[in-house]
Amino acid sequence: YRYVAIDNKKRGDENGPTSVVAHTSVPFGIKNIEATPDSMKDMLVKSLLELFPTWPHPASIKCLKWKFSQVSKSYPGNEGHLILNQNPLIVLAGDAFTKSGLDGCAISAKAAAHAVNNNLD
Repeated sequence: YRYVAIDNKKRGDENGPTSVVAHTSVPFGIKNIEATPDSMKDMLVKSLLELFPTWPHPASIKCLKWKFSQVSKSYPGNEGHLILNQNPLIVLAGDAFTKSGLDGCAISAKAAAHAVNNNLD
């Protein structure tokens, strides 16, 4: 797994039911891109329970597939942004222009801010 959180606690909800969120990695997603969420459910739960053996078996499970949630191949040029139009200035940014993850987003934001600054009249 790339990310696991006890989501209700992360959101400050101590009184609601326990909710666990688990994200798989980019390589796992690429390898299993054609698999349906239902076909992966048992394997994912088994793997999660192996990582956290003291956790109870979940009362309910909802698997989602985000086909485009993580960057596996960034936009060519890797400059962190793309100027789509000069006037009006339109700058595209995000981790798709650098690398997957929060650090990729931050790198892109900085590059986009510089692009905007450099193109102000």
